[in-house]
Amino acid sequence: MEPKSGDVARSIRRRANHVLKMGEHVGFWEWVVWSFLKDVTVIMLFGSDVVDVRRVFGPVAAAPTHGVHRVAAVLLLADGSYRSAVAPDNRGHVPNINHFVVGATSRKFVEDVATAPPHKKMRCAVKAAMQVGWVLKHTQKMGDCGIDAMSYHAGLVRIPSTWQAIRRDLSKFMLDNMHKEEWHASFVCCQDLPGSNRNRKSQLCFSLV
Repeated sequence: MEPKSGDVARSIRRRANHVLKMGEHVGFWEWVVWSFLKDVTVIMLFGSDVVDVRRVFGPVAAAPTHGVHRVAAVLLLADGSYRSAVAPDNRGHVPNINHFVVGATSRKFVEDVATAPPHKKMRCAVKAAMQVGWVLKHTQKMGDCGIDAMSYHAGLVRIPSTWQAIRRDLSKFMLDNMHKEEWHASFVCCQDLPGSNRNRKSQLCFSLV
């Protein structure tokens, strides 16, 4: 059954309130919002598979014109290492992730990728990223990882006051668009309605389908 428009709008309002809280995890929905706020392409890495978040989850719109922001979705382990996430397969299995880190391209790795064999699925996120010419940069590990990655790409000082300002911008955008049907579809596509398979503050499980 399709969710009712009013239910989705109320869920978006709740999300806009949640995102204002420092330490509150963000997910696909916030990255879609970020891509529109900054008019950028957000490329997300799952293992060695790359996904254009705006194209997959966002409303139909003109192509972004202000560059590319790269971010990797990983599973942060207790020892501080990153386990690779693997994009969903045709049986509906979804990646188990709880952390976002910055992705940056490396000329050396890009040159190596041009002559590399086909991608292999790797458990180590750092090695998996190297297969597509990326290096991973650490982010804050207390719930503000996604916001920290946004501040990195925006060229801002990566401190709590910056993160709070970004959270306010995200929240305002959500509230400004909460009654628009195209944003309802995007929100539902991100599986962020109550009862979805997302569990805040611990492991965040996302689906691309």
